[in-house]
Amino acid sequence: MSGEGENQNLQEAPLERSAKKKGKIFFVVGASIIILILFYLSIAKYDLKGSLTGKVTDGGLQEEAIISVSTDDDPVLGNKDAPVTIVEFSDFQCPFCGAAEPAVAQIMSTYKGKVRLVYMHFPLTSIHPYAEKAAEAAECAYDQGKFWELHGKMFANQNALGVDQLKGYAKDIGLDTAKFNTCLDSNQKQAQVNSDQQKGSSYGVGGTPTFFINGIPVVGALPFSEFKSVIDAELAGK
Repeated sequence: MSGEGENQNLQEAPLERSAKKKGKIFFVVGASIIILILFYLSIAKYDLKGSLTGKVTDGGLQEEAIISVSTDDDPVLGNKDAPVTIVEFSDFQCPFCGAAEPAVAQIMSTYKGKVRLVYMHFPLTSIHPYAEKAAEAAECAYDQGKFWELHGKMFANQNALGVDQLKGYAKDIGLDTAKFNTCLDSNQKQAQVNSDQQKGSSYGVGGTPTFFINGIPVVGALPFSEFKSVIDAELAGK
């Protein structure tokens, strides 16, 4: 019986070695496939991120993607003939947009005469229920030449953007409240706000704030230094 057992073990040994060898081959092949899949997914992710968010995001430097952004009669702050144009897609109820305001103010004071800021609306109504009406209010104020005054007032009071409060801010900054209230209540500026948002979507805007510095997308409430590096490069190239 012992001899038969030894012979059986001897016969099984090559089979075990063969099975182990096949197992190793399958493991190596499987691991290689997984690595290749992860590699291609990382490339796809990078390409998508680069195409949507462009050169600078809160994740750092990305592949440059110049976007031709169309502006018409949108509110402008600064020298209209400035060599650098910053187009901002923003939402008055968005906390990140509010957080970006100090950097924007620093840009405008540091590069006075060299940068102009164009504001466009991109209210994220699914999470910011007051953003749409606030955007319309800003356009109503624009008709009376006080867009930036109401802009500042609303960003200073992001948690208080109900219609009655918007009308109160209009009075505070010296608007003709009868005209303003009629404009706001009749939804006169809804089409303008929607037009801005559609343009933003066509440029790949998916969140706020999103800036285009001479067409170079810069996404997020980034520090002044991140904007500065792009602006300086643009000025150096002029």
